[in-house]
Amino acid sequence: MKRITNYSKLHSILGDEINSGGLILVYGEAGTGKTAIAIQLSVSFALEGYKVLYLTTEHPFAAERIADMIGDEIKNVGERIYVIKLRNFRQQLELIDKLEMFITPKLRFIVIDTITDNYREIIAEGADVIKVNMMLNRQLATLLYIAKTKKVAIMITGQMRGALEDERDEIVASKVMKYWPDRIVRLEKIGGRRIATIEKSKNKEEIDRKIFFKITERGIVDEY
Repeated sequence: MKRITNYSKLHSILGDEINSGGLILVYGEAGTGKTAIAIQLSVSFALEGYKVLYLTTEHPFAAERIADMIGDEIKNVGERIYVIKLRNFRQQLELIDKLEMFITPKLRFIVIDTITDNYREIIAEGADVIKVNMMLNRQLATLLYIAKTKKVAIMITGQMRGALEDERDEIVASKVMKYWPDRIVRLEKIGGRRIATIEKSKNKEEIDRKIFFKITERGIVDEY
């Protein structure tokens, strides 16, 4: 299988922060493409010789998606993508607090997929919402600091509120999640079409821009 060659849609969706360093939030309902985008970017950096740190709440991590994208180069790429399972919210907080220790000149991309999973779980267990929001706020502030000072691209993904929650068309912990990122992208799937809407960007002309894309075995491709 050939290497992925079409990154135009990804770069259109995720912007200059991918190359220059920044905190990017990609959120949407299940099946809209959050993890697919995170994995494709991870593969892209790994194929260029850089290291990737992928923090995941997924059970189990979808390593087969990487294999589908790169075929025979799985060994080389696999050695550059470090996957850490986030078991709970407190472990997530501790790891992010220590994240700066993982930064090396070769580490160019960090993913947290999905940063709101463990947040929702600890809230459901009855934890104090104000305290948990403060901890989530601290995590995002730390991630932005690392992205800016170390020139590392950091992508976080977030879920939408559930059907029984208020404002279900919004992201979980909306106020906290939307305050810190340099760039925010909302993903939707409408009538079989996948749409990325840029909600926040340093380039004001990009805001509300919609980008149509497809997800194939080879990753994100253009849809006209």
